[in-house]
Amino acid sequence: MTIASERTSRSYATVSILKNQEELNVSNGRKHGQKMIEQKIIKKNNQFI
Repeated sequence: MTIASERTSRSYATVSILKNQEELNVSNGRKHGQKMIEQKIIKKNNQFI
């Protein structure tokens, strides 16, 4: 393997790791957002009681 192709494969690996991290952050953000919405609904429901 040449040095150039080694560098290329390394940068590809880094990019895929970053993409995976981004997807995790997005899905975690969605979960967090969902929790916040649920808590707001619960608070509103408690006000009516």
